[in-house]
Parts: sequence; structure tokens; C-alpha cells
Amino acid sequence: MKKTVLAATLVLLMSLGACAFEAPGKEVNYKYEVDENFKIDPGVLSFTALKASAEDAFVLETENHTFVMDTGTNKKGKKVVELLKSHGVEKIDAVFISHYDKDHVGGADRVIDNFDIGAVYTTYRSKATDEMTEYYAALKRKGLNETVVTEETTFEADGMTFTIYPALSKTYAEDVSNNSSLAVKVTNGNKSILFTGDALEERIDELVKTDGLECDILKVPHHGRYKANIKQLVDHVKPEYAVITSSKGDPAAPEVVDALEQAGAKIYYTRDDPITFTITADNIEVSR
Repeated sequence: MKKTVLAATLVLLMSLGACAFEAPGKEVNYKYEVDENFKIDPGVLSFTALKASAEDAFVLETENHTFVMDTGTNKKGKKVVELLKSHGVEKIDAVFISHYDKDHVGGADRVIDNFDIGAVYTTYRSKATDEMTEYYAALKRKGLNETVVTEETTFEADGMTFTIYPALSKTYAEDVSNNSSLAVKVTNGNKSILFTGDALEERIDELVKTDGLECDILKVPHHGRYKANIKQLVDHVKPEYAVITSSKGDPAAPEVVDALEQAGAKIYYTRDDPITFTITADNIEVSR
């Protein structure tokens, strides 16, 4: 549940910044001001793509629930925390970690340390990194266990449907970490979002063969980098909007942009500004 902090002294402290201790001896200064007017109306799904270059960090909010889809790097995790605290969030119902690359899991320890967490959904481990070590340490500090998704999983919150599609193999020929990415579809009535992590060609082939992935908003896989079968994916899911998490130095491939434009999708780049999609059962509004 979202709760607005009303005490003026607390608001003043938060506007000036708040210190939090995460890992033992590690002090972090978070700067935010609680928006006392912030609320999500019944039946509305708010999807915020944080300003970022080649890293994924997304927040999903409904009237009574909050979800985080990937946490970016460690620095971006700080921004996720500040955004949620400015909305008065105390509990995150679920954190989704699509896979264990640092630009997806790097900020997870900060998110876990700063909120009550209902569940953590992720893929299988295919590597070991410093970011993963920090993530597991944060889980331990909070007494949490992750849920490694091995079969299609669905749950509902405030009338929204969340469906998680796990990778179908553990022996991909190319980059097992990226290809192990969870795909997550979030549906509100007739409108939906599809998150694809850093899916490469082999994982995209799996998604193209999966029924029910049509969406209105596609989080384009792997920062918009070239994939030989990207047009097949776009034609399969038929998005109206596309979100690309690419950097100026490594922009989306022309072939990816062309496939999206041919499909009539309007493209948004997170490197420019944060993007918020306000989604009802029959309409999507976009603000930056």
C-alpha cells in the first residue's frame, strides 16, 4: 500500500534528503520530497521508465500495489528508491529481475534494503558477479528468498494480470545470461506491456513461438541492438508503442528502428527523459 507521510517535520527532512544504512557501514543519502497529492486511481496502471541509457529500470504502480521491473545499475537503483519514496511507497509487492547482468540487477540491493518486499521473481543463475553478491546479501539481510521462475506463472493485483514467461533452455549457444531473460506481460483490460529483458536471437525465437504475447507497449529487447529476427518479434506482438533503453554512444540499430516504424509503433528512448504511460483498460496516455 502507498502511504503519504503527513508530518511536516518528516516532509522537511525528506525534501532535504534522508540517510539510510544499507549494507553494514554503507551510508547512502537519498534526496526526495514526498508528493502528498500523488495517487493512482482505481483501474489505472502507471508504468514509468526511468531516465537511463543502456540499462533497464521500470516502476509499475496501481491503486494499492507497486512493482519494480529490473533495477538498472547501482546508481540507477538510487533513482528507483527516490522515485518510490517520493510516491510514499513503503512496500514493493514484487521485484522482477529479468536476468543477472549489472544493468538489470545492479540496483536491486538498494531497492531491497529500502522497502518491504513481497516477492522477488528471477531467472536461473548463469554467472557470478559483484552485483549478484550484493543482491544476495540484501536478500539475506531482509530474510528473503528469490523465486526462480521455471514455468509460466500468472498472478493478479488490482485487476491487472502479470504473466511471467521463463527461458525454455539452459544451454543457449550464445550468451546464456541474456538469453535466460524472463519475459513479463502486464495486462490492464484491453491494454498491455511486454518486457523482454536482453533476449537475443535464441530467446526471441522462443517468444515468437509463444501465443498471447500481443501487446500495446513493447520494451524492446537488449537495448535495441540488432537481432536477425527482431522483425519477426515485432510482427508477432504488434506494439503501438516501443520503449528502447539505449545510449547515445550505442544507439538502437537502424534495422530495429525500421522494423518498429514499419509496424506503426511510436518509439520512446529512455536516454532522453523519464517516460510515464498511464494505462486504463481501453486507453494509454504518455507523458515525459
